[in-house]
Amino acid sequence: MLGVVCATLIGATQGYLIAYLKVRAIVLTVGTLMLLRGVSLFAADERTVMLTDFTVTDFIQTKMGVFFSPASILVIVLCIVVGLFMRYTKYGREIYAIGGARKEAVASGVSLNRPMILVFALSGFCAGVGGAIIGLRSGTAQPLALQYLLLAATVAAFIGGVSILGGKGGVVGAIVGTLTVNFLNTGLVFNITPAYVVQIYLGILLLTVILFQTMSVMYEDKLQRRLVLFDTDQLRRKLTAAITKQ
Repeated sequence: MLGVVCATLIGATQGYLIAYLKVRAIVLTVGTLMLLRGVSLFAADERTVMLTDFTVTDFIQTKMGVFFSPASILVIVLCIVVGLFMRYTKYGREIYAIGGARKEAVASGVSLNRPMILVFALSGFCAGVGGAIIGLRSGTAQPLALQYLLLAATVAAFIGGVSILGGKGGVVGAIVGTLTVNFLNTGLVFNITPAYVVQIYLGILLLTVILFQTMSVMYEDKLQRRLVLFDTDQLRRKLTAAITKQ
């Protein structure tokens, strides 16, 4: 619980610095990542820390039926809550607005500060929950054990329909992307594929998805310009016809 609270507070702090002090998001998040990796290495003395009480570990892995465990049920509930929050609340719609059309959102009266802090706090909360579940399931705390998840999560988000430019995507798509990447990883591991090959596959997949997204955006922009030109041409013809009749 303490880890989840700390992760949420770190996310909220990042959002505050980005919103109010106008710090570059990419610089701040990467810098914080490097800082916290160093802190975790120092706190663990660069070693793997083993849990001394496995009561919670055994509980969250207890099967409830055929497919579900308390950990999986928690993740499902969290996905449903986040999905409903993003779709049906004012704050969720503000997050979509500042992601896809920031200038238009500001012009319509949407504040950038509140959704910016909220989205980083929510991101930190989800990261904290995910890290806690993984740590409890494995029974260990390893400072640098989950570095591979950064690339995997990015690939999963883009596969799930999250736009690189923001404003698009949803929980269902993110779940589909996560399952896709997980199946890919599982299949490669079962085939005893070296770790570097898995990273290469994920990197190629990420570049492919970004390329298709970029091409799609370019096509949409081109189509939009054609529609504008068509409407302008139609208006010109109507004006010409009206003047001719007079």
